[in-house]
Amino acid sequence: MSATFNFEGKVVVVAGGSSGVGLAVTQAFSKAGAKVHIAATNETKGAAVAKETKNVVFHQCDLTNPRQIQKLVDEVVSEDGGCDILIPAAGYVTSSKVEELPEKTWRDAIDLMLTAPFLLAQHFLPPMYRRKWGRIVNIGSAGSLHGLPTKVAYTSAKHGLIGLTKVIALEANEHGVTCNSVCPTYIRTPPIEEMISQMSQEQSKSTEQIIQEIAPDTGCKRLLEPSEVANYVLYLCTDLAAGINGSAATIDCGHSAL
Repeated sequence: MSATFNFEGKVVVVAGGSSGVGLAVTQAFSKAGAKVHIAATNETKGAAVAKETKNVVFHQCDLTNPRQIQKLVDEVVSEDGGCDILIPAAGYVTSSKVEELPEKTWRDAIDLMLTAPFLLAQHFLPPMYRRKWGRIVNIGSAGSLHGLPTKVAYTSAKHGLIGLTKVIALEANEHGVTCNSVCPTYIRTPPIEEMISQMSQEQSKSTEQIIQEIAPDTGCKRLLEPSEVANYVLYLCTDLAAGINGSAATIDCGHSAL
């Protein structure tokens, strides 16, 4: 199910817009009439999304590399003067105990899921300020609000993202710009489905049994669909949501109520 939004005339940047939640957000904004710049490392996937989706421009960009982020910003500013809406959606999960985690894995996770959103906001906020309007929605997760054993790099980056969100919200509010985070639980994306499949094989259980075990114990035993997260993101970017600022909005089938 998708909601109806109108973002005609708006320019959107989605970092990590070629797969998962980022792709769902890209498709939703495109359907709502926005022009969408997507940044992703995988050229094949990114080019395919741009070809198949209306008003989408693909930029190949390693979001862990500040120089490539600067290049992305320069291209967007050159073409559209900046963006109205920024959605940092790139992320991934690695599993390791604290004492076993390689330092490079830690740095890569922080660079992608915390430093990149900071740099993107730093570059795109000034044009938003000049326009007296802007929206930033950071894609967090349940790991932004809770500790996740063996997910130290991911959890640390996502917790930091909430702090970044709150500071931007306070600084940008007087300029007509809001900044929020959305914090979903398990979503039906390729990495999660791959994880479930692996757990199914290792434990000799069906994929449905695994979903029942990992889903929040709220009576709503299912994975979220990417479109559900995308709908929430788009709502936060409307004028109807102008009073929502600095929030860490949960989308978790009631998990946070436990």
